[in-house]
Amino acid sequence: MNILIPLITTFFYLMYSFSKGLPPQWNSVLFSENYLLSLRIFGVFFALLGILISTMATLNLKRSFGIFVQVRKVETQGLYRQVRHPIYLGYVINWLALCLLEPKAYNLLLTLITIPLTFYRAHLEEKELAEYSSEYREYIKKTPFIFPSLQYAKKQV
Repeated sequence: MNILIPLITTFFYLMYSFSKGLPPQWNSVLFSENYLLSLRIFGVFFALLGILISTMATLNLKRSFGIFVQVRKVETQGLYRQVRHPIYLGYVINWLALCLLEPKAYNLLLTLITIPLTFYRAHLEEKELAEYSSEYREYIKKTPFIFPSLQYAKKQV
């Protein structure tokens, strides 16, 4: 699982481009034309936000970034002060943005599969890191998983 799940979640986004040839109901837009402009404006905003978050988090990791689960230096600075998995936070925001930009049943289904797989991947990473690093076990106690908590933000002020 430590190899399979990371590979699936890394390349699963390619499935979004395979909607051609599916039955029409999977490619039909889920909302009326009246809502599409508003949805797409929000979609662009969230897409940019997701890209910004995941890019900043990746740059913050420097050489500790990898596809497979490996015990590396525990990063606790930058966005990693707010959540333990900011790259995945950015990804989740991007997948939700895609559902706003192209609100089709196929995209929604893929997103509903991808998000739990990503959470599972993050749990696999945490299990491995916590096994070998007391520093990471302490970090888990202090920092939210993927989504920042309001309670945590109040403590930071």
